[in-house]
Amino acid sequence: MTPDNLFDQAKADFDNLVTSFTDEIRKFRTDRAHPSLVDGLLVEAYDQQMPLNQLASIMTPEAKMIQIKPFDAANLEAIVTAIRADSQLGLNPTDDGQVIYLPVPPLTTERRQQLVKSLGQAQENCLVRLRHIRHETLKTLKDIEDSTSQEHMFKERLEQLCGQIKEQIQQVAESKRQELAG
Repeated sequence: MTPDNLFDQAKADFDNLVTSFTDEIRKFRTDRAHPSLVDGLLVEAYDQQMPLNQLASIMTPEAKMIQIKPFDAANLEAIVTAIRADSQLGLNPTDDGQVIYLPVPPLTTERRQQLVKSLGQAQENCLVRLRHIRHETLKTLKDIEDSTSQEHMFKERLEQLCGQIKEQIQQVAESKRQELAG
């Protein structure tokens, strides 16, 4: 592996990190209903854990309502149970035997504060993973690189990239923080 390949791999890992962080915080509920709030929710179906979006269609017919229509009506109760069990969501589903309705109530001040705190923890975990990727990349560089001048240039490029990714993570988190503030 060359230093350029190693740098490209680190860049891809950083990009994946930002994408996963963005996906993770998208699930933090605001006052608007959005399918991403529940689509990755794991449901016990067919003797295994499956993501909700593989078991049902998820729609938002109005701003404060999520509608879930299971592909197989036999999974309706399992979906309702999984939604109730997820304390992060804080939603109370109702159903008519065919479709599950999730009204999205307005957030209380206390709940907003909890979500902002959870956002901060998710951001810190993401930054820890960023530092871990940087550390592992530098460790791998030492194993493959002999020239200290190239190593110094590589470290500068990597630090610059880490700074950009860190700023990107902070911008995504701040945007979500403002969204949660209402």
